[in-house]
Amino acid sequence: MNYQRAATRVFLFSTLLGGVHIFAQEFSQAPNNYEGVATLSVGLGAPIGNRSLTDGCSSSVRFVLGASGSVQLEDGSTRIVPMIVNEGQGAVDMYNDCTGEGDNPDYLDELETIVVDDDGEIITAQIFGDNYFELYINGQFIARDNISFVPFNSTAVRFQANYPVTVAVHMADWETHFGVGMEYASFNVGDAGFIANFNNGAVTNSDWKVLPIYISPLDDPSCVIEDSFGNANASACSIRPSCADGDPAMCRALHYNIPAGWTESGFNDSNWQNATLYEADAVTRAPGYANYADRFGEASFIWSPSLKLDNQVLARFVIEAP
Repeated sequence: MNYQRAATRVFLFSTLLGGVHIFAQEFSQAPNNYEGVATLSVGLGAPIGNRSLTDGCSSSVRFVLGASGSVQLEDGSTRIVPMIVNEGQGAVDMYNDCTGEGDNPDYLDELETIVVDDDGEIITAQIFGDNYFELYINGQFIARDNISFVPFNSTAVRFQANYPVTVAVHMADWETHFGVGMEYASFNVGDAGFIANFNNGAVTNSDWKVLPIYISPLDDPSCVIEDSFGNANASACSIRPSCADGDPAMCRALHYNIPAGWTESGFNDSNWQNATLYEADAVTRAPGYANYADRFGEASFIWSPSLKLDNQVLARFVIEAP
């Protein structure tokens, strides 16, 4: 049910003016549409370092390093944004600008079969994530994106698992201004998207379930609407709030908790939202996808309701036996 947020003082970190500062912001009493399962932060966070498997490019293409930041929430806790990265192995690149050659015609020969179940079916998947993904099958980590930010690459994985196959994907839209979901000197509000095609016929579509975890930048969190199950929907919020052009230190973010066991088979995601579908042109024209679109078959780009503001999203799908 809706509740009123009483006046409260929020402490946060900022990297404005080249240093780390503590800010405090007073909020007036105002109604909010979310139910209080989210925690609020305001302003910019402090970087915590490199979280990318790729430290640079051997070619001359533009490279932006992916890094994580730490922001302090109103309840005094801290949150890593846009997400905590699993430092496990990367997927095999079909295309990667950073290699200098881009295309990898031998990607299928380079695939290692990750064994989840010894007696399971061997399945291959082609994946493109903007900006970043981590793949889990039946609760087991399989691989992650090799490039967390720019440039874009396309990847493939192979695993062996029993049906029903539970696919879980942890996705993020990277940022360079931590805690406010914006990037570059222009404080651009980036977009996102994820697409995957499995050789057993499964594809990303509206049957997938999604859960937004980190929503920013926001002028007023009351624009975020929760359904009766607590699923956040930021599609009614401005995709470029006034704080982005005024004072980014006043931009706000909502942070939801990641459910325990969400990657596991048997986890109940029935109350999650169905994925929202997006046209490829709304997500990317990067060669990592555009030159390989035929490899994705009938798959569609998916994300949560706000392609711009939802910066950390969980996705799940169960593949039944053919």
